[in-house]
Amino acid sequence: MTPVLYVALVPARSGGKTRLEVPDRALLARAFLCDVRAALEQATHVGQVIVLDTPGGLVEAIAEGGQLAATRAPGAPIVVVPADLPALTGEALDPLLERARPYPSAWVRDHRGTGTTLLTARDPRDIPARYGPQSATAHASVATELRNADLRARLDVDTLADLHRAVDLGVGPATARVVRELPPRTG
Repeated sequence: MTPVLYVALVPARSGGKTRLEVPDRALLARAFLCDVRAALEQATHVGQVIVLDTPGGLVEAIAEGGQLAATRAPGAPIVVVPADLPALTGEALDPLLERARPYPSAWVRDHRGTGTTLLTARDPRDIPARYGPQSATAHASVATELRNADLRARLDVDTLADLHRAVDLGVGPATARVVRELPPRTG
């Protein structure tokens, strides 16, 4: 069976994660984005990748991205993939996209259990994006949760501890290069 090809929307902040305390957050954010794009290009269920700038807000950017995707790939489903998943691989993503296919919308809980990483929508004009504090609770009311997702698809990096955990799990080459230049771990 030929896989359904999703359009991946990747919201990215140009300045990087504000909670991530490292010397050059913007450089690390660009590395994360590079590795997420590479993972999406490896995924057999992703046909296009659209990177979204988020100056007006995350939910607004996703809605605009959905409209753009509907124009570029009519009928294609959407997957929202945050740019802060540096350990993501195509191998971790493909089974989730296959599992999401029967649902109008599906989502993946982050590694903390309170947030959301991936969000899918069959209709790109109707993406039920509820990102923000406690987004897991918000998404649970509008979409189907994809449980038991690979940690590589759940480990969003918000803190230095998250970054160390991602590095231990295995990050992409761009992130690995930047991390090698960071001060050594302590503790």
